[in-house]
Amino acid sequence: MRSTLAAMRQDFEDMKMRVTAPKEPHIIFDETGYRFKLNHPLAEEYDPFANSEVGTFINFHKSNAKFNLLMGGFGSGKTTCCLADIPIKLYHMPPMKDGVRRAKWVVVRNTMGELKSTLLKSWNSWFNNEEYDIYLGKKPHIIQKPNLTYEHIYYDNKGRCELELLCIGLDSEKAKSKLESVEATNAVVGEAQHLPRGVITHLIGRVGRYPKKGATKKKYAAMVIADTNPPNTHHWMYKDFESKNKIEGNKIFHQPHGLIRAPDGAWIDNPKCDNTKHLRENYYLEMARAEGFSEQYIKTICNGEYGFSKEGKPVYSEYNDDIHSAEVVELLEDLPVVIAVDGGSTPAALVQQLSDEGQMRCVKEFTTHFSSARTLKENHVLPWVLKNLKEDQKVLIVCDPSMSKANENIEVSAMEIWEDARWEVETAKSNLIDPRVEAQKDFLNKMVEGQPKFLLSRTGCPVLREAMISKYRYVEVQGKNEGTFRDIPDKTHPHSDIADCGQYGALEFSGDGARIDTEPEIDTDDFTEAQLTSGWN
Repeated sequence: MRSTLAAMRQDFEDMKMRVTAPKEPHIIFDETGYRFKLNHPLAEEYDPFANSEVGTFINFHKSNAKFNLLMGGFGSGKTTCCLADIPIKLYHMPPMKDGVRRAKWVVVRNTMGELKSTLLKSWNSWFNNEEYDIYLGKKPHIIQKPNLTYEHIYYDNKGRCELELLCIGLDSEKAKSKLESVEATNAVVGEAQHLPRGVITHLIGRVGRYPKKGATKKKYAAMVIADTNPPNTHHWMYKDFESKNKIEGNKIFHQPHGLIRAPDGAWIDNPKCDNTKHLRENYYLEMARAEGFSEQYIKTICNGEYGFSKEGKPVYSEYNDDIHSAEVVELLEDLPVVIAVDGGSTPAALVQQLSDEGQMRCVKEFTTHFSSARTLKENHVLPWVLKNLKEDQKVLIVCDPSMSKANENIEVSAMEIWEDARWEVETAKSNLIDPRVEAQKDFLNKMVEGQPKFLLSRTGCPVLREAMISKYRYVEVQGKNEGTFRDIPDKTHPHSDIADCGQYGALEFSGDGARIDTEPEIDTDDFTEAQLTSGWN
């Protein structure tokens, strides 16, 4: 029994609510179970369908993944979506044996100060608005120690709900001790990019522990939900959600960009961005203009894309992984193939095509570690060609110009090694870095018939994808010029090798297009019978 008179009065009010249901529920859900409104004339309706034309919010609410992450730029409604998920999840939760639905949520930010000024401020504006006397049920009972706890008792369309919010600041690995002995239903994390990975992992281990197993009529979904502004690609978040080693049970929801390119190349607000009905006109455009249309600012703050780390600045800040990549990029059987090849001790090759609409398509990559032109050709590229291309499909090999030179250690050049009866071989149109990069950026900056002019396969070209996102980068100048970047991209193998291949292909497809003429006539006297009968399949 609490000692103070105020606490005793609160206990009495709670007891009355336990035995007396109100005539009308405190929070009313519509038939979808995801759109709701507090039963007060001044309360605002929460509508995930209207808040996201592309369905980000409703898909987030429906997910039962163990760790759901909502990523987007500023002003995209991430915090509201996550907080609205609390009563939504309780609405869909099975009751305990006495018919009451109960849940304990851990509410987390990196510090208690940030938690109070962000998450709790938003929670109270929706569910505990003293100015308008709007509450989720009765005014919540708030316990200050040992942790800040909100206790809500309310009724929705399905009946009685008891909700406890345990609010904790977790700014370091040592803060994990604050979670010891916590038994929670779910957890919500604000600005998850500021928390250590170990804290999140520990938090996942605390959910699904209340109600205990068997206490509810059916199993309930236990999870951690979180919102985040985009970190850089070296952050644990990228590795756990996006990389080839991503953790099973993690699910990320990317929000639409705040800014998009108009046909003339100018930035404009995206009419299909999330939360647009709650944003002022030209919201993102004004922010970008105030920052001088900084590419990095637009990429992260306005468009919610991963940024670059202090290790360097990505060469292709125009690259958008949501737009410029697909799980698989199919080979177009009736069109020629360009295989761009980079030389050196870590040779690489990239299979590309130019569609009839003008889209540069990166289908398959080959990277090596301390290898040779002959090994790359005979052990990797040629077997793939024989297996995947039609017999009459024309192929052009575009080589790094430096491959045309022989050296004292070998009698033939690397380019000569690539000569074969099955294809033509040319040197790339230029080996200068500026025209190569600009040719690639030209494809990244444009659309063709509603599709990106550049598209890579996530399964066929994983190294190229990493290079485009951040691994192919300019290195920061150290010393007195710190804060500026070198003009030449860093040589980081294999990312720089495959990026070079992409540039050779972009040059090839630019201007007059690829140099693939009609099928060349082959003098059969130049080849052995075995070579002529080896076939393509």
